[in-house]
Amino acid sequence: IKLLKERLLSLNNEQANNLLENLEKVEENPEENIDLLKEIYLDYEVLFRTNLTNRLYTPKEDIVIDDYTKIKPMLLHKFLRSSDVLLKRGLEKIESDIIAKRPKEKQDITKYPLSEQEKSDYEKRKKYLIDVLLNQTIVEKTYNTTGGYHDSSGLMSYISNTSNQISASLYNLDEILECREECYGIGFDQSLPPENIIISSSQYQTTNRGLNNIISDNEFEDFSSPLVGDNKTTTDSEIVMTRNGEFEDTKAAYFFCMAASISSPIVEKAREIAETNHLKLVILDLMKIKESYQAVQNLLPDNNQSLHEDLSKRI
Repeated sequence: IKLLKERLLSLNNEQANNLLENLEKVEENPEENIDLLKEIYLDYEVLFRTNLTNRLYTPKEDIVIDDYTKIKPMLLHKFLRSSDVLLKRGLEKIESDIIAKRPKEKQDITKYPLSEQEKSDYEKRKKYLIDVLLNQTIVEKTYNTTGGYHDSSGLMSYISNTSNQISASLYNLDEILECREECYGIGFDQSLPPENIIISSSQYQTTNRGLNNIISDNEFEDFSSPLVGDNKTTTDSEIVMTRNGEFEDTKAAYFFCMAASISSPIVEKAREIAETNHLKLVILDLMKIKESYQAVQNLLPDNNQSLHEDLSKRI
């Protein structure tokens, strides 16, 4: 109840205040208000997700952000992995699927190469694999990633499939100021259906294990963070959303690029990807953002933490 109360307070809106009033009734007489407490928990789960999506950065057009005052909370999924391994695996599966349709006596590809019709089928499926299933900007369709994995200790093994989920992190001003490496990926805005958020955690949960393999002693504490109040920075946050599921599809709203400067080579690559996939492009000029922030800091009294926090709250 204490953590629920803290999280409702952090939301700081009328709906949360109404739930806090009901929570006081529970605290006065817990045994007679168990059902009410359950309702409050459920209402909180809906409320914090809505609150989170409502405050996400939502660009209207292509933009270069070069001033820290323009930064709003951004839900970002970085492109970190190469699709080369999945491409090789996918092409092998396409070929094996085609061969499996043949009579058994003709399934030796070394003796019986693909026919013209089979080659045509192969090329069509290869194009779909590359253009759609392995295209990381198309969130709602992805290659099946079922496979066996081991944890870092090598002692725990599990079968995982992450093709029905996608994780992202929430970036506020502090995270962007701390960014040291150039990167790009996709962003999610206020159009994200709140119910598509499965997990919202202030700590990285290693969800590439697959949701069924995550171990938690307190799921409410670990998986239902409003990402305000729990901690001031969200560098290690992880928000996991559904995809390829029965609910409304999770889709990328824009393509982002964090670059040392607007002239960095990564910017041209980002422009190409954004244009090819018809996505708005948001470029964060890290150098100029930091310079604009430092210029304001230089005008403030040394070590004035309260003013720093006040500036952060306004962003």
